[in-house]
Amino acid sequence: ILPGINRESVLTLAADMNVKTEERRITIDEVLDRAREAFVTGTAAGVSHIESITHGESTAVFNGGEIGPLTRELRKTLRGIQYGAIEDTHGWLYEV
Repeated sequence: ILPGINRESVLTLAADMNVKTEERRITIDEVLDRAREAFVTGTAAGVSHIESITHGESTAVFNGGEIGPLTRELRKTLRGIQYGAIEDTHGWLYEV
């Protein structure tokens, strides 16, 4: 929701992986009925998967409560770039 650096980085990495992204408002019913994976990004969180969401009487469990393959790959790639294990092809890192 906020225009954070990790959020923007994840959107860029998703595009690199040919993953179609769309930014729009979604309903809770869409999440409960259609979502296969869910994650959040943030300075402290990096890329963190969401196991489940409960709304009223309904609960959606994403990928059996485990990190999903897309979330895992995005997290691995972002961390790899941040720690120098994966080449930074976007010019994100600055030597200080």
